[in-house]
Amino acid sequence: MTLDDVEIKSFYNFKSDGTYSCSFSGENIITNQFLGFKGYEEGTYSAENAVIKIKLTKFLIAPNGEYVALDQLEESQSGNGSFSYEINKEILLELTPICGPYEDCTGALVYHKIIL
Repeated sequence: MTLDDVEIKSFYNFKSDGTYSCSFSGENIITNQFLGFKGYEEGTYSAENAVIKIKLTKFLIAPNGEYVALDQLEESQSGNGSFSYEINKEILLELTPICGPYEDCTGALVYHKIIL
């Protein structure tokens, strides 16, 4: 199996009480086999207009970068645990980090919205 054979999935669950959770998992796209988790986070969020602010309270990662069961993830210090994103689309959720001029930020993150 190569990296090209793996689809990484991020599943965010934003709750009405202002908390959220997110899991990061992998699936072999050739066999459709679930590989396990690489990370999990919990925290709080607030949303106003087109900006969502996230504050991590718990961040877990897989040891040695391997895919593992959720209960095998280990707690990690995430560094800066506060993030702000601009919501850009209605059908797809496109989050663009709001960064200062000298901050190291990623590009836009695009997710499919699933309303439960």
